[in-house]
Amino acid sequence: RSDTQRDMQMAMDYITRDLREAFYVYGTQVEGEPGSETIQSCLANRADAAARGAKGQCTGLLAYLPDHLVPADKSNIPVLAFWKPEPLPAAVAKYCIDNKGDIGIVKVDASGNTVPNPIDKIPCVSQRMFTLVVYSLSTDNPNNTWKGRARIKRYALPHFSEAFTGDTKKPGWVAPIDTDNKRPLAWPFGLNSTGALVSLQVPVVENISTENVVLTDFVDIQPGAPLVLAPTPTPNSGYCPYNFEVANFGNFRPEFYACVRRAGINENPEVRVVIRGNAAGRGGLPLASSEVPFQLESNVMGRGAYGKQRSGS
Repeated sequence: RSDTQRDMQMAMDYITRDLREAFYVYGTQVEGEPGSETIQSCLANRADAAARGAKGQCTGLLAYLPDHLVPADKSNIPVLAFWKPEPLPAAVAKYCIDNKGDIGIVKVDASGNTVPNPIDKIPCVSQRMFTLVVYSLSTDNPNNTWKGRARIKRYALPHFSEAFTGDTKKPGWVAPIDTDNKRPLAWPFGLNSTGALVSLQVPVVENISTENVVLTDFVDIQPGAPLVLAPTPTPNSGYCPYNFEVANFGNFRPEFYACVRRAGINENPEVRVVIRGNAAGRGGLPLASSEVPFQLESNVMGRGAYGKQRSGS
């Protein structure tokens, strides 16, 4: 139990450090006319994602992520997703240094026509990029590598890969905020040059399982049970404090969930993360018959704030 608690606490510390850097966390959105409002999860898998994005509504993020994050057998259930800034990979930073003389230079072809300048698509000045992070609850266990009942996985979609070779971005990545006024809420859609909400780009995200890595093992579920959904989940599901709602309440599981406060303008994201561990499966504790459960909780306030506005006049 002590070993498992230590491992789980390390995983919780990792998640909370990640969240502290987040400037936008996917939670819920209120829609509809007063008196008949409905609460929608912005972390879901919707068939009408494109139409919702064109209206400026949350698209259901999972419709634009690799299939291995939302398999039909529910062996992996996304629980928490957010955008965070990160330093540029070393190869990208070196590319900026090696080509710093080209920054801001107008490029033309042999006919005198203006052509895109590759380095202007890289944030060389800020030295920061945006990365989408998704944490999931998973029972997937190829080759019986893992000994616990379930595990937490972390998926990341960065602007640039570590193996950067001069490409302008990682395939499938779309900016959450840009000059065309894309918003994380309606990612990957936004405003066109005339200010109309349209489908700007539908990313084709690489299905690379190595990007979906296991953070920790020994998360609790009923032994031998698939990740079936809790019956009639609600935005709060009876597990979140007042003014917080489950990020992915349509796929709620009590073993690992995140409660997100619906933040307004000038408010930092706030998240409550809960993980229920179980040492069953460790040496001397049979996986199916042992019960050594415990629960960890953490409240996190993000340092960034999406939509920050100046006060006063």
